Amino acid sequence: MRPFARSLSTPHTPGHTPCEPPPVMVSRFNLHGFHVLEIDPEGPRHDGHDGHSAGAVSVDAFVVFSHATGIAASTYVDFLSRWAALWNVRIYAYDARGMGQTQHPAPPPGALRPNPSFSGSSFANRGGDVTGLLTGDLCAVFWDLKAREKERAQQAARPAPEPILAGHSYGGWLSLYAAELCHVNRLVLLDISILPPSTAALWALACLFRQRQLHTLAVAARHRKRRYRSVEEAHRVFRRVPFFRGWGKKRIQAYVDANYVLESPGADSQSAGLVLRHDPAWEARIYESQQPSHLLGFLSVPAPIRARLDILHVAGGESIACDANAGPVFRSLFPRSRWCVLPDADHMFPFSREESLLGLFAELPEGKRESLRRALRSALGELSDLQILPADLKTSA
Repeated sequence: MRPFARSLSTPHTPGHTPCEPPPVMVSRFNLHGFHVLEIDPEGPRHDGHDGHSAGAVSVDAFVVFSHATGIAASTYVDFLSRWAALWNVRIYAYDARGMGQTQHPAPPPGALRPNPSFSGSSFANRGGDVTGLLTGDLCAVFWDLKAREKERAQQAARPAPEPILAGHSYGGWLSLYAAELCHVNRLVLLDISILPPSTAALWALACLFRQRQLHTLAVAARHRKRRYRSVEEAHRVFRRVPFFRGWGKKRIQAYVDANYVLESPGADSQSAGLVLRHDPAWEARIYESQQPSHLLGFLSVPAPIRARLDILHVAGGESIACDANAGPVFRSLFPRSRWCVLPDADHMFPFSREESLLGLFAELPEGKRESLRRALRSALGELSDLQILPADLKTSA
């Protein structure tokens, strides 16, 4: 596949909407305790001897996607499904430790350092802090999925698809940190936390004086409501919260389904209702693990690795989490990267500005190539119906 490399920053003009992609296949499975969502684009099938046709769709690449803090993977199902069809990629999205339906619990308070401690040139010996633990989890999930893809390719007698690491917000940072250990060259990062200078200075001071608990999102997480009487009540509340602005009813419902569980009334009637799946304190600890400076995070990736990474980064023009003007600094540290900006988009643009984001993806080489393939298959199908094509070409169409 053609890399993202060596392209200039190209802000996207809102209003471009990609053609509605074909249906996709969505399945879920447990991978050593991690809840994984698998999204396959419809396409030519090369079934292996095991008969698992859903996993044998011929794709150009497979993507391992890491979600933002506090937003379980299934929340992204609509966006990821359309992305999978748009680029002809298989996407795996997993629930991080202590989130969603993953069985691995959050570590107890005090078991890990809140802040990353970098030594050497890799994350291979890390794990004593929050970021190291979650990066290690991503690497473990990735290698299992890569082995799965290799086995499928061997059964179908075709080359294994290229791996891509992707993530939104903190999930993007995990993807960046894991790239070295996973031997991955291509990344898609959505609005990773790169604080603007004024906010970054305040956060650096908070870290210096060991006041990480003052992180705005950590404070909000610790005060979030964990229980609602019903799904209807949750919808009423969420529609009034600025965080969900532009999401729409369908995406809010996906968020509720992925992050809450409906409990039946027991002996204590107060226990019934919609309950948050994860512990807000663990969510707060993840926010507090943010680097004092994004430059430290970037420089923790060894220079030879930074030089080879093909990165597509998309920033929201109105995001409070990512400085949309950080493109020149980012490209200076990751010379093969591309920095794109969605004007008027906030930090949650995979939900609030899904059409604009998919429009940008459609304009990239991967999107254009798959669109051309679909048009060609459609044209060949029409010719075949008219009995103009030779028999052997009809079969391949």
